[in-house]
Parts: sequence; C-alpha cells; structure tokens
Amino acid sequence: MKRKRIVLAAVIMMSILTGYGGIQIKNAAMKSDTDRKNTLKAAPDFTLEFPSDWENNYETEASGDMGHGSYVAFYAKKCHRETGEGWLFSIARYQDDSYTEMPSYELVGMWDGVRYVAVFPTDVQFDGATEEAVKQYQKLTQSVEDTVRSIEND
Repeated sequence: MKRKRIVLAAVIMMSILTGYGGIQIKNAAMKSDTDRKNTLKAAPDFTLEFPSDWENNYETEASGDMGHGSYVAFYAKKCHRETGEGWLFSIARYQDDSYTEMPSYELVGMWDGVRYVAVFPTDVQFDGATEEAVKQYQKLTQSVEDTVRSIEND
C-alpha cells in the first residue's frame, strides 16, 4: 500500500511539473492579442504571419518587380514617418547565393528556383525619433525573427 502511495505521489508531482492537469488550459485561456497571428500576403509570391499587435504599426515598401534582388521592406510606422528610418527587415529574392555577402541575413525559404532571404539592419534605426516611435520600433523588433520564419509560398 505504501508503494502505491509513493507511485501516485510521483505521478502527481510529474503532472504538476510538466504542466498537465489543467494548468495548460489556464495558460491557453490567458493568451493575449499578441499571441494571435494575422496572415499578410506581403507579395504575390509569399505570405507572412504577424502578431495581431503589429496591425497599423508597420508599413511596407516594395522594389516593384519580382526578379533577382527584388524585395519587400518592413518598417515601424512612426519611426519611418518621422525620420525615414525604422527599418525592421526585408524579404529579398535571389536566384544565386550572392546574398551571402550581406552583413546580416537568414535564408528563410526556397521555391521555384528563388531563394527568399530575410535581411536585417545592423545599426540603430530610430535616431531622431520620438520616444513613442522608439517604443513602437522596439516592440515590433521583438517578434521579427518569428515573423520572417513564418514565410510561406503563395
């Protein structure tokens, strides 16, 4: 009988430590708006998923075509409008490996002979911006990596 109690106590402790037994349900119910994702057709050939709190806080610029070296750039809206800066990242298309000469990049997708590369800034992107614009920029940068890795062929 004592052995059964020890085993039962061990099972209960493992359940508590690993998150089973109702704890996960509570955490799922506590998810905020930042956990919800919105899908954006960023260009005719790819989509990205953004946290819902990015809505109305970013803007994009595209190079115009979809050939080698073309891109879609993403900016924190307030910084970009105030100073012309606020660059968060770009998704660029390459048909070769010339992107490896970039100082900060990540290959995030490859289909139809095109490499999709996330390119990141290497310096501060909010010089001269208001405190509110800097806060917006810093908030958006927290989810840039997850966003670029969500790329999907469209």
